[in-house]
Amino acid sequence: MSNNNTSSLSVFIPVHNEEGYLEATLNSVHDSELFYSATESRLKVIISINGSSDRSLEIAESFLVDNPDWELRIVDISLDGDQHFNALIQSCNTEFMCIIGGHDLVSERYFYELETLLKRSLKSSLSFSREFVDSAGKGIYAFETFYRYMFSDKTNTRFWQSVFYLGNATCFQGVIRTELIKAIPALGTKTPDLVWLHGLLGYGPFVYSDEASYVRTNPLRATDFVPNKVKNLESQKISMDKAALEAWLPIGLPRLKISIARFVLKVKFSNDKLAQLTFQILRKISQLFLLPPCRRKLFSDTSKK
Repeated sequence: MSNNNTSSLSVFIPVHNEEGYLEATLNSVHDSELFYSATESRLKVIISINGSSDRSLEIAESFLVDNPDWELRIVDISLDGDQHFNALIQSCNTEFMCIIGGHDLVSERYFYELETLLKRSLKSSLSFSREFVDSAGKGIYAFETFYRYMFSDKTNTRFWQSVFYLGNATCFQGVIRTELIKAIPALGTKTPDLVWLHGLLGYGPFVYSDEASYVRTNPLRATDFVPNKVKNLESQKISMDKAALEAWLPIGLPRLKISIARFVLKVKFSNDKLAQLTFQILRKISQLFLLPPCRRKLFSDTSKK
């Protein structure tokens, strides 16, 4: 084990009513921490309980009895998910950071492989892994999804690829350069996870490791549960066409092209059917001069238990 006790990576686990999943999440993070600590320095792990009304706090407190080096934060006044994420990001004081959903799982080599890859990829802002999805939310089976963003090394090309194709935010759960994400103004926007990702692309493309895995769980929720993303799109928060361009706009981009990007983002993140159709047509036309950074999301035919 390394003699260096200084943490270079902070792992945040934001929690809001995750009693059915949290123990499995904490165990997976713990196993990955053990592998990391055996090869690198100490890992900094923070569980942040955000206004939970179930047994999440009790589960976290019980887990910390055997893991006293972990930190427990309790948010007395419930924040919305975006405010919670932003507070964790702004509080980070290590070179790298990672946010793991309170209902998700990581593989044993997750933190080690992703940080190692990002350290080698000096022009990249984020590293991610193989992705699995537990769509049933029962914690039994997960199917691999073959979906990766292969963004260009060229700044202007990468910008347009982001405008037309950035839409899946699971890779936000990867390892990120803290200094870069802190500088991105995403709070108060309708789709902050995509604003953060778009802003990170301003520094370079994302990189992926086949030696680590992330399991995204679609939790079982009450029938009247409304996802935060749905509420945001119907809110009066800052729209994506404004937020994304504030987060990242290539230097010297002509005014006409800025207007085009703004219009594309406006129809892309609209609930109006005509706007959505317009976006689909524009994206198809863009393929005449723009290489898509991703393909349609495909799932494996076999599951992993």
